Amino acid sequence: MRSSHEHGQGNKKERQQKGYGDKADRDGTDSEDSGTDKVAVPRYPLPNSPKRQTLECPFAKHDPARYVSCQGLRITSMSYLTQHIARRHVLRDDSPESLTTIAPEKLCVNCTWCRHEFRGQGAWERLHNHTTGCQASNRPATIEQTGVLLPKEFEELTSEVRSVSGTDAKWNVMWIKCFPATPPPGNIVSQLKAQQILQQLLSSSAASPWSSTEIKQSGIEKALGAIFFGLPFTESEPQINDVSTIFSTDQSTFDDLNDGSSTVPESCDDLEDMDQWTHPQDCNL
Repeated sequence: MRSSHEHGQGNKKERQQKGYGDKADRDGTDSEDSGTDKVAVPRYPLPNSPKRQTLECPFAKHDPARYVSCQGLRITSMSYLTQHIARRHVLRDDSPESLTTIAPEKLCVNCTWCRHEFRGQGAWERLHNHTTGCQASNRPATIEQTGVLLPKEFEELTSEVRSVSGTDAKWNVMWIKCFPATPPPGNIVSQLKAQQILQQLLSSSAASPWSSTEIKQSGIEKALGAIFFGLPFTESEPQINDVSTIFSTDQSTFDDLNDGSSTVPESCDDLEDMDQWTHPQDCNL
């Protein structure tokens, strides 16, 4: 019979082999399928696998120099982003009743006016002495000023995030809660998403040299809307047929300046044969 020590060592070895608890699993870097054996997935993405969209911490987006530790995190969903906010940007507020369950040196309380934290043994006494003369009592500090939310504010934030649908809308709710005086930035996702939108634009009809000015401008405006305002980037249906995209049905754009009415020979079916368009006399009539 295995002793409890041997059993614990075995579990530890098993966890190490599986790679559980690695630092890479934090802040949304772990796979959403971790912990399940029902779906067979590769440990690392395949070379041709589509890249996953990543989200930025609103605080790092607002002030990158101030929140350096929040940059570079591979946050792939709103759920992971909410977890990050809870860990890094929400104040702890241990109640007096928690003194029986929390070691005195681990106690943490805060002033709701200035949002300063008091930690360790005697934290409650120091907080009480602080509040009697807190300079922020008449004008409490804000989330934007301090970079942290009170527990009640975080509850309100999560409720508001759940009330809307769509990643873009949820991210904007977070931003507005934290920075109400600043409009949400357009490119709420990483540079990767903007690159994907531009690649989609280049593969659309708007990038064709034969497309009309209207189609090209429409494609550009939709791409900008997707990058800066989070709007969906969809290619509209062509309003004119393929032939009329380049030429009218009755007249070539390469008209003879002397004649003014040269027409497209019926036997010139290949639109790519520009030599036949420009030299009708070479076609077999």
